[in-house]
Amino acid sequence: MGNKGKRKVRRFRFWVFLGFALLLLGVAGIASERFNLLGFTSSGNMLSSLPVLGMDAGEARDNYRQAGTALAQGRADEALALYEKMNGKYPALQPMVLFHQAEAHIKLGSEGKAQDILKKMAETYKDTPFEALALYEKGKSHVRASQPEDAKAAMEAIAGMAPKTNLTLGSHYYLGEIARAQGDNASAAQHWRQYLEGIADGTFSSTAAKGLLELPGPKTGKDHEVIGLALYHAGQNKEAIPHLMKGAFNTVWVELGKAQIRSGQSPAGLKVLEKGLHMTTPEDRYQAGIDAILSTYPSTGAKKAKLQQLLNTNPKSGGDYLLWQLQKMSDGGERLAYGQQLLTKYPKSNWAPETSWEAMWPVYKSGNNAQFLAKADSHLKLYPYSKSAPKVMFWKAKLFSAQGKRDIANSLYQKLADTYPGQYYAFRAKQILANNRSPWATSPGTQYPPAPEQQAVSAAGIAQYSGNDTLEDTMAELIASNSANDVDMLLQTVYSQKPPAPLLGWVHQQKQSYPQSLRVIRDYLDEYRKKGNIIQDANLLKMLYPLPYSDDIQASATRNNLDPFLVQALMRQESYFNPMAVSSSQAMGLMQLLPSTAKGVAEWEKLQGFDTPALFNPKTNIQLGTRYMRYLHDTFNGNSMQAVGGYNGGPGAMGRWSKTLPGLQTDPDLFVESIPYAQSRDYIKEVFSHYWNYKQLYPS
Repeated sequence: MGNKGKRKVRRFRFWVFLGFALLLLGVAGIASERFNLLGFTSSGNMLSSLPVLGMDAGEARDNYRQAGTALAQGRADEALALYEKMNGKYPALQPMVLFHQAEAHIKLGSEGKAQDILKKMAETYKDTPFEALALYEKGKSHVRASQPEDAKAAMEAIAGMAPKTNLTLGSHYYLGEIARAQGDNASAAQHWRQYLEGIADGTFSSTAAKGLLELPGPKTGKDHEVIGLALYHAGQNKEAIPHLMKGAFNTVWVELGKAQIRSGQSPAGLKVLEKGLHMTTPEDRYQAGIDAILSTYPSTGAKKAKLQQLLNTNPKSGGDYLLWQLQKMSDGGERLAYGQQLLTKYPKSNWAPETSWEAMWPVYKSGNNAQFLAKADSHLKLYPYSKSAPKVMFWKAKLFSAQGKRDIANSLYQKLADTYPGQYYAFRAKQILANNRSPWATSPGTQYPPAPEQQAVSAAGIAQYSGNDTLEDTMAELIASNSANDVDMLLQTVYSQKPPAPLLGWVHQQKQSYPQSLRVIRDYLDEYRKKGNIIQDANLLKMLYPLPYSDDIQASATRNNLDPFLVQALMRQESYFNPMAVSSSQAMGLMQLLPSTAKGVAEWEKLQGFDTPALFNPKTNIQLGTRYMRYLHDTFNGNSMQAVGGYNGGPGAMGRWSKTLPGLQTDPDLFVESIPYAQSRDYIKEVFSHYWNYKQLYPS
């Protein structure tokens, strides 16, 4: 066989292989990518705001859900019939109806029919994100059908529409494969390079990196850099190292150092990371570098010695973080000294506000009122939107109240409540203004609101955060029909590294990925807080304070005479509702029970055959966790604040604090602030902040 014939055979094998791979990947080929709307233009909102035409809204949504379930379960014929029934009757979701019809035809082996539908979809929704989605799926269909020129045309069209999206990056991967199959190595290298430069940790990164590496010809430093990053993100640390070493050091130093440490080359890795700190580099990078360095030292003493050594070298980056870590690992005068260094050298650091508060608290306790008020005014001026600002304002108001200046104090309490709603000290301010003499009291016997009310978020209220008129109606209908997978697909198809957090949070929550959902919404709201904007959107707050496992919590709380919202708040703090959570101290499950504690409580409950893995069972964990909370309430005469503190610090420690610390009966705020364990001190505040938010959001 001649060389030309051999090339044809190789190309045929390639298309067979790629087609089979795509059948396995399906739509998941883009599902892990991150996409951005940049580059799309809208020709106006083409989607009707009416949910349905000629069909009851509830029926339409039920049909759509049933069709999605059938398609996911491999019943493509049934799904296709349902989608075709909705044609033209569900304007807001018509593009998705068409897309899923094409999917159904693909599952039934009809690539040609799928291509016709996707072509129609692209033409109907021209200049919108749906055109790009249709073209991308159409391009993959042509790949499966061994139609390289048609596949190439579809993928290249996407790049012209939205040059900066990760949908385009996905098309570059396929264009690279097509170019290699056609013997155009230069084009293949160019496309894979573009893919890897845009998304080094994407779905196809390892394959693209391997393909780029195998292409003949010399490799540039940038080639090695993107290949090394792709291998690193794929967990191939040893293989990544030689490529990362040829990349730009200021770009890859964190990954190179961590890869060397993970490959057993700690001395070399530490040298790289320490060198990186002597460059000007973003905060998230130097934090990652310092954390990686600390991970190699087992004891607190060794970590502190290393931190001090690094600090003595006067690094260009990370000095504030080094001091913050040293401060956290120290006590007494040494802790205050590190804090003073941080405030002096880095007064605008992210860690300066909390450090400033720590320096103020001893002044308050010493009775030096004038000095405290001066420091408080300075703090509020320098850090008005910090997490510590409400705390400073609260204790400033407490001081004026103690001095008999009630009008000034009440004015500050009101400002605190108005400026920082939903935060612990804002709730305390409102309670003081309302003359609530039992603010930490909880309400055993409370019932959750009816189930439909529990998770009542407005579909339109969440969809408005899409930031694109063309998508908003579709997103609202997908949310109303609980179609989390479709919302997820659109987010990952259209947006980049930061899709709209409210929509992403909703998707995670619907998939019961509560830790991811809570972090996304928390960080989103926190970014606004730092700019002085406190968002009080009930839709977002209900996602920040969801009610998973409410049936089990209600049953166990009732049996143990506890307020279910207190259990919910404590569980949220302990595990972010992750039933598989395990702490560094080996506390397990939703309510983070230590196996030794759980074993004893299981005996109280006469739980036969209990073993440690049972703590990962939500029902068992809740049963034992609530019973332990009941024990703590009994131990502390029904005082929920002491019970919550004892849950974190241990009943023995809380017992000692209750006897030795000031204010338990006369000024509980002072008692909480005086707890020597920072973790337990903050734990009480966090749990009760959650509790009060729950009670406010879900009146029962």
